[in-house]
Amino acid sequence: MVFAYDAVQQSWIIASGSGGGGARAGFAQQVSLSMGATFVNVLFPSALPNTSYIVNAMLVNLSDSSPQFQVVDITSQSTTGFTASWNFPLDTSNYALGYIVPQVLSQIAQVPISNGATSVTVVLPIPMASTAYVVTANMLNQTDADPQFQNILVTNKTTTGFTANWSTSLDTANYNLAYNVAGYQ
Repeated sequence: MVFAYDAVQQSWIIASGSGGGGARAGFAQQVSLSMGATFVNVLFPSALPNTSYIVNAMLVNLSDSSPQFQVVDITSQSTTGFTASWNFPLDTSNYALGYIVPQVLSQIAQVPISNGATSVTVVLPIPMASTAYVVTANMLNQTDADPQFQNILVTNKTTTGFTANWSTSLDTANYNLAYNVAGYQ
């Protein structure tokens, strides 16, 4: 699970996923690394349909008593794999790269809604691969004694966001739209 703060929407988002194997699926594997390596080219068991996938990767060392602590960066992506890099050459051959490429990208967050609004447009912190994603949303109001109950309808979707509408103007600025978007990547 990845947590990130979206300054534009002024909210925390959670992006996560899970996967197995296959052409439209994700992968979870560990790749052995050589002493002195500063990068590894990872090849997937099967190709993905595009390069809009997420890679979660880190170094693993289950043997050394004083292992190196290094940050892993993903420096390139293709439909057949990716390159992971780190700053310093590995001091032993006891390291591996553990990685997860989830098949489903899911983003969960909440955004504030203005008083009097009948819609809100949400900009997704992580663009989706296509508009074939699912949106579920509901309103949150933990302040007002008698909050409005609104039916929410998604009226527009792009790869970078969506618009949610409801029929009656909000009576206060104490509402947030809580949403979850999920789609195959």
